[in-house]
Amino acid sequence: DRTTLPLVIGCDGGTESMRACCFHAGTGQTIGKPCAVPYPTTHPHPGWAEQSPHDWYKCLQAAIRGAIASADDSLRTADSDAESPYELRGL
Repeated sequence: DRTTLPLVIGCDGGTESMRACCFHAGTGQTIGKPCAVPYPTTHPHPGWAEQSPHDWYKCLQAAIRGAIASADDSLRTADSDAESPYELRGL
């Protein structure tokens, strides 16, 4: 019988990228690897820096997908001799 693993996804937007990582909701243990997706910064004038909120959104989506894929891979390979008792449902 498979058990749903309680996960939370931590997200962070910085000056150069959006990052996401999955954690076990009960223990805080990292599940899988963090995923960072960079976005461009333009400098239209000296001393100016501009970024597009659309780029932030696209990169956040990609970072979350990458973190979920890494968590799923991590759970699948955690016990290579037997089927993992956990599944990621609803993500």
